[in-house]
This record gives sequence, C-alpha cells and structure tokens, in this order.
Amino acid sequence: MPSNPGPPIPFVGEKGAVTETPSPGLSSRRSPTPSGFPWIHRGRFVASGGGPVCAFPWDFRGAAVVDGRGAEGMETIIEVRGLGKRYGDLEVLRGVDFALEPGDVFGVVGHSGAGKSTLLRCLNGLEDYQEGSVRVLGREVRELDEGGLKALRRDMWMIFQNFNLMERRTVGENVAFPLEVWGTPPREREARVTELLELVGLPDKRDQKPRALSGGQKQRVGIARALALNPRVLLCDEATSALDPKTTLSILDLLMDVNRRFGLTLVVVTHQMEVVKRICNKVVLLDGGVVQGAGETE
Repeated sequence: MPSNPGPPIPFVGEKGAVTETPSPGLSSRRSPTPSGFPWIHRGRFVASGGGPVCAFPWDFRGAAVVDGRGAEGMETIIEVRGLGKRYGDLEVLRGVDFALEPGDVFGVVGHSGAGKSTLLRCLNGLEDYQEGSVRVLGREVRELDEGGLKALRRDMWMIFQNFNLMERRTVGENVAFPLEVWGTPPREREARVTELLELVGLPDKRDQKPRALSGGQKQRVGIARALALNPRVLLCDEATSALDPKTTLSILDLLMDVNRRFGLTLVVVTHQMEVVKRICNKVVLLDGGVVQGAGETE
C-alpha cells in the first residue's frame, strides 16, 4: 500500500453540488438525473463537491452525425443510432445515440446495471442487438460474418477491470499473445513486445509471471497487450476500478499518453468521476439503459 495514496476519488452515486449558472442557449428548467447520480442542472454536469464538469447540449443525441461525418465534417469512427438491446423481455438498452471521431476519449458513466458493459459488448460484436444501428470503422456490426468480426476485434481491443492475464505465461508472453494468434513472425513479435514494454514502463518485468506484479503493473501489461496489433479503438471496462487512487492516476496518464501518441479512440466505462474529469472529452450518462445526458466535457 502506498504511503501517500492521494486524495479519494469520488464515485458516481455521491450527490453533487448544484450550479446556478445556466449554459448558453439552454433552458433554466431544473433537470435532476435519477436518484443517486450527480445532478445535471441547467445544462451542467456537476461532480461531488466541485464545480461543473460538463456542459450538455440536449440536442447532442442524433444531431452530431450527418451522413457518417461529425459536426465539423470529421470522420466518424463509431456511430450509434437508436441502439436497443433486450434479453428476452428485459430491456437493457433503449434509444442510445452517440458518435465518436478519431482521438475522442468517451466516458460512459452510470450505476451497476445501467447497461454500460452491454454497450461495450455491442460495439465489438460480443452481443447482438435488436434495434438501431452500430457502425464501427464504417461497418455495421451485426451484419459482419465471422471473418468480419475477427477483423473488427483486431482494430478494437478491450482493457479489463480484472486484467485477464494468463497466469502461466510470462509478462512478455502475455503481451505477445495477440501477435501469435495473428501469425506475426517471431523476430517481429519479439521486437514489438520490447517496444510495448518500454512504452508502459515495464521493460524489466518481461520474464516475470503476473503473480509477481502489483495491480497497476498488471494493468500496464493489459494495456501493452491491447496495443500489440495497433488497434484504432480501445474499450476500457472499469479499467481502474480495482486500483488505489495513486495507481489509478498513473494508469489514466498512461492512457492519455497512448491516446495522444497514437491518436486512438478510447471508450471508457467507469463509476469514477475523477476518470471523466481527468481524461474524457465526451461523456454519456446511462441509467436503466437510457441516455440521461450526453455532451462534451469542459
């Protein structure tokens, strides 16, 4: 345990302060989110104990994308329109809309059971959906065959809360695994592993097993593995929830470095408002599978 773990990170679920300053062009109507979430009030998203985090333009959903282009004519790397997902009679996502451009860091915030992880699994084709459209890199996900899904997942890798490392393999072998699956020649594979371990700050851990690593080090290995095939999108499913505050900040800084260095788009599922404030430029708030607010962070 670090001697100075840093300040506690506020979690979604703590009731936030309320700002009295309306955003330009927005109604001054009071708009609280469902019980337990930070307030969305007069177009502002307010974190616990702090000032405004995000301004939410209420016409963001469905209005940000026209013919596959963002509001400023940029390429749309992920476009979701009217997404609906059910398990039998249980509706877990309804009418979800958003669009992401290359380099966006997109926060998906909500309580457990809000539909956040299901949304991620719809993006990479691990879950089917019954309504709407999910287009990733110009491809409608539910229309992809097995080969198309494999190609999609090469371009879109996931970083997990519990790291998902193979305990019997060394750190280097874990990072090399995607390269093995895709048939990268051994010499290229070794060079790529060396490059990635340098990037995440673990060059001296190559021959160690995951059990010898701290939680933060394990997540760095997970990030290196996710980068092995040069993806265009990283899906981060509560990637810092199992880490202490100081380690969380170091992992967020690494993700931002990766985002800036390679221009990757990140989709970040989180309960932690500090994550949104520190790295996200766009955010959506889910509750009961429905978007309660969406917009750009300040």
